[in-house]
Amino acid sequence: MNNIVKKLKEFEEKYKLKPLREVAIFMLITIVVHFLYRFWAYKHDHRIFGYQIITPAVFDFFSDILYYNSQWVNEHILNLKFISEGRDMYFINPNFPAEPNQYLGWIGVNAGCSGLKQFLQFTILMMLYPGPWKHKLWFIPAGILIIHITNIFRITGLSVILVKWSNQQYFTFSHDWLFRPFFYVVIFSMWVFWVEVIKKKA
Repeated sequence: MNNIVKKLKEFEEKYKLKPLREVAIFMLITIVVHFLYRFWAYKHDHRIFGYQIITPAVFDFFSDILYYNSQWVNEHILNLKFISEGRDMYFINPNFPAEPNQYLGWIGVNAGCSGLKQFLQFTILMMLYPGPWKHKLWFIPAGILIIHITNIFRITGLSVILVKWSNQQYFTFSHDWLFRPFFYVVIFSMWVFWVEVIKKKA
């Protein structure tokens, strides 16, 4: 077994494959955590040994924070006009009643939008990935904050798309294929920073 490990290390050093190994570890942890979370959420309702670890109140808490932060940015920075009901924003059509629709569209923030899954993915990734714990203790909370800011950017970006184009196809494409994958671009970028900067210095 030791000979196999030694040969693999020699092969890795010879062909400079260490970066690929690091990326493979990142992908493996991310994919496994993703599917385990989905299995845990949909098959077991976030329960371990019968105890619900993540309750609806936890999702409501993070959804509320995201909604009110996004609402503030939409109102005070982007100057978008909307009516707020619960965790929904209905964007006002400035051409109403000349045009039949009073609203250009609406955005709702629910449990799936809260970012809690991404918080857990990033936290578990950093806990499992090698590196000094004294740096992980500040890097993990900083990463969660960055993910939350990314989520605010996602909601406000979708708001701008909805107001500017008022087209369901543009909105759906942006939601599913631009902003959702962007989460993982941000998580990957933070992981690269961890590997290339923090871990190397440590």
